[in-house]
Amino acid sequence: MDFSLVDFSSPAGTSYCFRAVQSDGSVIGTYASIPEISTEAPPVVSSVSLNGNADIALIEGTTTLVMATGNSE
Repeated sequence: MDFSLVDFSSPAGTSYCFRAVQSDGSVIGTYASIPEISTEAPPVVSSVSLNGNADIALIEGTTTLVMATGNSE
């Protein structure tokens, strides 16, 4: 069985276990494993720098490479 989950607002550090049911709503009696997910806090990024703090020159109709660096905590 495959499924996909998207966490939009669950509190960080929370675990959720899922139990599947038959299409008629009846409970499945035994499981080989129980799917479980845990939410994490969003990453914290600090010391962000664009282009090594140098000016970024943009020219219309062209592409400009800009390097971004930062530290995650």
